[in-house]
Amino acid sequence: MKLFFRSLPRLIKSANIDMKRHLSMTVSAILSVAIALLLSMAMFMVTINVSKMTQNIEGQLELQVSLSPGLSDDKKESLEKEIQSVSGVGSVTFSSKNQELDKLISENGEMFARYKDANPLYDIYLVEVNPLNTLEDVSDTISTMDGVVEVNYGGGAITRIIDVFSSARLGGLLITVGLMFLGVFLIRNTITMTISTREDEISIMRTVGAYNFYIQMPFILEGISIGFYGALIPTVLVSSVYSWLYYESGGKLVSDIFSMVPPWPMLGYVVAGVFAVGIILGMSGSWLAVRKQTRKVR
Repeated sequence: MKLFFRSLPRLIKSANIDMKRHLSMTVSAILSVAIALLLSMAMFMVTINVSKMTQNIEGQLELQVSLSPGLSDDKKESLEKEIQSVSGVGSVTFSSKNQELDKLISENGEMFARYKDANPLYDIYLVEVNPLNTLEDVSDTISTMDGVVEVNYGGGAITRIIDVFSSARLGGLLITVGLMFLGVFLIRNTITMTISTREDEISIMRTVGAYNFYIQMPFILEGISIGFYGALIPTVLVSSVYSWLYYESGGKLVSDIFSMVPPWPMLGYVVAGVFAVGIILGMSGSWLAVRKQTRKVR
């Protein structure tokens, strides 16, 4: 271990010399890794925001059960218990037609105030459903109950939106993982090419009895450097673009339901993660290349 730390400055210097000596390959590898990490980071940011939007939709999604006019209080209480007994139903909240009209006026202005004398709305129950994949079944069950006029929640369009967002979230994660493997492959190929140009040098070092770590470490440090610089470009680019988009759009797309995740501290965690991933990719790719190629050189 002492030998390793005493040799470390020399190994770092050797790695820097190798990177300058093969500058075109090094720059090519950095750009390739940067592109892979840029796409990965962009997909990850999309996935995070899609998850938040899905949670927003799920948090505001509830069944609106319209009641027949003239139902007695006893019938309403009985109907509430019947709704509560349905599998998948969470809370059940009553809202009178006057309360609903007041909400309509507060949200849309006094244009609806003229209906106060002849309120055309229904008394309703607001029903939370959990899990959401039972929403349609619960709606169908409640709609057949005596005293129910109709059940509204947005129908199949809402469930399709949730399904699309869930698929996008899963697809984004799979693409991100695939791009990580691509980054390892690119770094491995670069280090392999570097080793192939130094076969004679490695052979001489083996002949004079150099330790394996002394031969291999400069290549591993080179891979770590490639991963670090490859992570620098996408973190700066994506952080800048995302922050600008967030503040320009007011933190939401179209409506409050499609709100974005605030840049900070989220971006801090993501940037740290991307640098860690870049360094790990560089270390992994170079180690895989070094382990295989240096065995061939005797």
